[in-house]
Amino acid sequence: MKQIRIAVITITSLLSACSLLYGAARLVLAVEARRAQVFLQRLNTVALGEDEASVLPLFEKYEDLRLERDMGAGRGTLLRLDPWHFYRPFVGPRWIDSPVREALFRSGNWRRRVGLRLWVINAGMTFTEHKVKSVWTDLVVEGENEWLMADWSYAANIPMPSYEAKFYQEHGIHSSQSGYSVHWTHLHMGEETGEGVVNRLTPLATAAEFQTGRDIKLQCLTSVQGCHSLCELKPSVSRYMHEHNYSLGWNSGSWGRQDHSCGI
Repeated sequence: MKQIRIAVITITSLLSACSLLYGAARLVLAVEARRAQVFLQRLNTVALGEDEASVLPLFEKYEDLRLERDMGAGRGTLLRLDPWHFYRPFVGPRWIDSPVREALFRSGNWRRRVGLRLWVINAGMTFTEHKVKSVWTDLVVEGENEWLMADWSYAANIPMPSYEAKFYQEHGIHSSQSGYSVHWTHLHMGEETGEGVVNRLTPLATAAEFQTGRDIKLQCLTSVQGCHSLCELKPSVSRYMHEHNYSLGWNSGSWGRQDHSCGI
């Protein structure tokens, strides 16, 4: 009887500890998602030509990493929200980092079932003569079936290398008077795959196009089930594409079957 009591107490204690750890993980995820919301809202307000000194202080409390780099005649800064330590080591001895990181990635199916989905936000700005020249961001998150990415950039014009111009022409990608362009892209995250949508904006874009390009459903970061497709991560882009009567590529899903009902 004593052994049974000890076993019950041990199992109960383990279950309680697991519940507490899970609750703590969900709480941290919710806090980080809120940080992401504030971060992206502030990024949306950055205007081309704005003074560098007035812009950078807005992001001091929301950056997990900041790198400065020379860019010929100008400079750039890379910002990152990295709650799952994609690009930075975990706090503590270096020997802890590799096994923890390995466990996170190898436990993908289990983690996703309980709603602990990996995600990261990269963003950046470039400056010329201490004035904002461009702004960009990409958010990558584990969805229900695959990795999903939302990417947007804002600059004076939409760069169009020759190979990309040809791709646009062949795939019928829409561009509104060089104010807004959008296209689908395939995504690789290690051995896993996914898909993303890339939005490029200029001052010629309409208010509706700015909303479409920058709109991201941040509930995808904390959803237990995970967002099903790009239509859930970027609902405005989904509507925009259907209104303009064209669709882009698709992916088969990395850890679950993607049924392509999204239409992107």
